[in-house]
Amino acid sequence: MISLDNRLRSVFDLFPSCRLAADIGADHGKLALALVTQGKAERIMVTDISRDSLRKAEDLFAAHHASHLAEFLLGDGMTVLPRTPDAVSVCGMGGKTISGILENGLRRIFGAELILSPHTEIPAVRRTVYRLGYHIADERCAVASRRFYIMITAKPGQEKISEEETELGPCLYRHRDDPAVREYYLWRHKVLSVERNETSEKKARWYFEAL
Repeated sequence: MISLDNRLRSVFDLFPSCRLAADIGADHGKLALALVTQGKAERIMVTDISRDSLRKAEDLFAAHHASHLAEFLLGDGMTVLPRTPDAVSVCGMGGKTISGILENGLRRIFGAELILSPHTEIPAVRRTVYRLGYHIADERCAVASRRFYIMITAKPGQEKISEEETELGPCLYRHRDDPAVREYYLWRHKVLSVERNETSEKKARWYFEAL
């Protein structure tokens, strides 16, 4: 069984059971392999913009005798997917990059469930999700290598989101009793408090009041 760190295990746990999955920017391929060998997906499309990274994923699948369960696609984001999957993961990138992937490719696969894990600019990703006709169905926080990671599940369906919800996370707030979420909110409050401008102070207050 492939071993996943806390971040990827949280993504795995949020991933729905499905027939066809896609992992965008799969890098080493560990998440993709776990999805098809641990009962989450019957088949998976594995993509990466880097030939070297895609080769790592191909080698990993081959080593676990699972190559027949995957289709490996070299290219940028969702644009190389030949058909619409049931669920798509886009993880391990900056928020600006993930937002760009969604904006450029989501129309091609609209209807698929999204599992997103941006490393930065998380509120920007939330705004993009809602602007493109999706809504956030669940969120989780995990700690790996002493860093906080936020995982977002999004499904089709137009809803509104407030500025405060965009910052705190509309579903992450519901899990604020989770020790990882509480520590994340404390950390964000400290970071924003140091910046000492009107916008940061407002956001810092939101995190403090959520604790």
